[in-house]
Amino acid sequence: MNSLRNKRYKKYVLTALLSSILCTTFVIYSTSTEDPTKLESQRSDTGSRKINAITVLDNKYVTAEAIISHVPFKVGEQFDPRKKSTLIKNIYDGLKRFKNISVYGENIGDDSLNLYIVVEEKKLLKNVIFEGNKQLSEKEIKEKINFTDVPAIDKGELKKYAQDIKKLYLDKGYHRIDIDTDLDITGDQATAIFKITEHSKSLVKQIHFKGNKNISSKELRGILYTREDWVLSFMDKAGSYHPERLEADKQMIEQHYQNHGYLQAKVADIDIDMNPVNSNIILTFEIQEGDLYTINEIKIPTPEDQVIPEAYLLSQIPIRPGDHYSREAIVEAMKRLELIWGNQGYVFTHIDPSIQPDEETKTVNLAFYTELGNKVFLNKITIKGNKKTRDPIVRRRLLLEEGALLTQSHMDASKSRVEALGYFDQRDGVNWKLIRVGDDQADLDLILKETKTGRFHFKLGFGGAGADLSNPTSGMSVGAELADTNLFGKGILLNLETNLAKEQQSFNFHLAQPWLFDKPISGAMDIYHKRPTYDDFRNASPIHERLTGGAVTSGVYMRNRFMDDTQVLFSLGVDNVRYQNQSLSKEEIRKMRENNTPIELHTTLPFGSPEARAFQTILNKEFSPGTYLWFANNLEQDTRNHPMHPSRGHKWRISNRFAFSVKDSAIGFYKFDLDGTWLTPLIGEYLLVFKLHAHFGFVTPFSNHIVPYGELYNIGGPASIRGWLFGQIGPKLAGDSIGAKKAMFINAELVFPITPDFNMKGVFFYDGGSGWDNPYACCIDVPVNDNNFSYRHAVGFGIRMLNPMPIKVDWGFKLDPRKNRLDPRRSESASEVHFGMTYDW
Repeated sequence: MNSLRNKRYKKYVLTALLSSILCTTFVIYSTSTEDPTKLESQRSDTGSRKINAITVLDNKYVTAEAIISHVPFKVGEQFDPRKKSTLIKNIYDGLKRFKNISVYGENIGDDSLNLYIVVEEKKLLKNVIFEGNKQLSEKEIKEKINFTDVPAIDKGELKKYAQDIKKLYLDKGYHRIDIDTDLDITGDQATAIFKITEHSKSLVKQIHFKGNKNISSKELRGILYTREDWVLSFMDKAGSYHPERLEADKQMIEQHYQNHGYLQAKVADIDIDMNPVNSNIILTFEIQEGDLYTINEIKIPTPEDQVIPEAYLLSQIPIRPGDHYSREAIVEAMKRLELIWGNQGYVFTHIDPSIQPDEETKTVNLAFYTELGNKVFLNKITIKGNKKTRDPIVRRRLLLEEGALLTQSHMDASKSRVEALGYFDQRDGVNWKLIRVGDDQADLDLILKETKTGRFHFKLGFGGAGADLSNPTSGMSVGAELADTNLFGKGILLNLETNLAKEQQSFNFHLAQPWLFDKPISGAMDIYHKRPTYDDFRNASPIHERLTGGAVTSGVYMRNRFMDDTQVLFSLGVDNVRYQNQSLSKEEIRKMRENNTPIELHTTLPFGSPEARAFQTILNKEFSPGTYLWFANNLEQDTRNHPMHPSRGHKWRISNRFAFSVKDSAIGFYKFDLDGTWLTPLIGEYLLVFKLHAHFGFVTPFSNHIVPYGELYNIGGPASIRGWLFGQIGPKLAGDSIGAKKAMFINAELVFPITPDFNMKGVFFYDGGSGWDNPYACCIDVPVNDNNFSYRHAVGFGIRMLNPMPIKVDWGFKLDPRKNRLDPRRSESASEVHFGMTYDW
């Protein structure tokens, strides 16, 4: 077969040599993989002929049918010279198997021609070998360059792939990489070999500035994308050198100067000094500052038929005559003017700024010209990108109605409400796309980018749960959690959690549907079993609690002007609580249970002493077993812009809880809690966020009833005031926390991202508050320490990490540590470290 093809090929070449006489055969197009953009055209006067036949020659592995399927010509149709380049491109790109492709034409009679496609196939790619790559693994290379999609290869293509590998090294900061390529050919198969020589990683060690007289180098370094290498560069990738970022750095410097009045400032040059030995880089930006300009006059001409006066518009923009010229302020002024007109329904308003500098006086005259157009009404809303979340879950968060006037404020508020669901990417997960469909109508596309809402992870904690005031855990704890805040894409909340610590366990199951029957009615169910151990008592053996219970909750959303998205919740539950003192043997416990005798708790204080009697009285009351029915009513509102990474908004809750004894139980109490959080950005939207949290609560027993120890307030620890351990701030007897009826505390935090993806955050905090007034202090003859209000406070810092597992570390330093001169061992420590794994950010 091949010999036949070769004979035919020679025949056509011979015919070409005689073309000066016969003019029957000619080259139409020819190309090769060495440079597939070079296409050679010998004749183009074939457009008047029909195609008689299409023949493929010299193909060995690729069938003629596969090649012809990529040819944009068909037998019998008129030959179109404009498709000649398409033919070569289709075969070359579509099959990726040929080194050279030539197309010949043979005239048949006066009105026909035969097409001959002669191919030279590349060698089949058998294997790819990398040598010398230590900083970039073979797996990383093959993830970016998919060699499985390369069926065949030649030496010319190896150079292209070598450049692609160098780009991968460039992303890791390695700019001096040498790659030698080779093709080991065995028969019709080839092995591609990349021999890589890695030099030192290129790190930006220093950044200098020349010509900056009015803005410090430190301030300029802080605005650059490129940053100097430092001790924690492995966390934030500082020191990485990316040449393409230099242009962005140049623009940032010029904009920064222009925002401070230097209208004509520019970066004249960027000097890049790379050390040939260690590849370290020193960058120097040469700056021409120019003169300082101030604003002389500002005008905002408005259309005559509009009721918004120019004076009002001028009062709403962040720039005034006498201010330094600021490009940033001009852009912000344009945004505010567009927002003002957009809230009137002119969502296609165009603001055209006029900037007229005066070189003699170094002043600028500003004018903002407005093109309003027509008021725009909403035609339809289309939701895109929500692969998991169902449309109704998103639509019920929108404040826009189809057919109504379209305003910018409703668009912004709707976007914030959808972001607050927490189902979408934090930075760019919710965006509007405005599509004009007429002079006074527009469509809206809501473009969504979903993020993971389900999680399964293990947790490790120390010193309390971090979010639960009643958790006494002071040692190590491990746990597992299976949760989803958007189960089946229906907005259902599921949380299944278990925790294990020394001699204590807990299990929680929570299922909630915020919108039952697609109505603003919520429903939830909780089942829990907790076995905490109160082991912080110095005057009693560890006390083991076993609490089993469950609850059902229902509520409604209040949607009006003043209480938008406020929830009113009603819960009904039942709890059974039992206690066990470690001082009793298993046999004694077994006999007491058989006889249905309550297990008493005993103090370790000297028998018969006043402290022992008082402590025993407290233990008997606060750890009295029983079953009780409880009813709770909550009023709460959450306007935060994101549940995981909020930067603005507030959240508050007012809670009332009534507990009634069942059978012979002595438990019965009323509890009130008021909790609130407020956030606002200080720098940018997320660069620095101020968070203020406050809590106030009190609990009181009904007549002749008691409040369980777990329902009293034990202030101190990661859930209330950091820098102290559980229950250290409040009433104490013989040095042990005995709980408080009343409590208040505040937490003020400055939160900032350490990594751009918010995976790691830093926190500086101030905590302060107190717990006071034990309900049984009046029943004993021994004075209770710190039973009155005593404000304690601390400062500190912390780290939050989300992936690969949630980690929360806080180090709190007491501002008023108390010393015990009589017994220094009982003096308060200067600080406490709190470590845990939690998603409570």
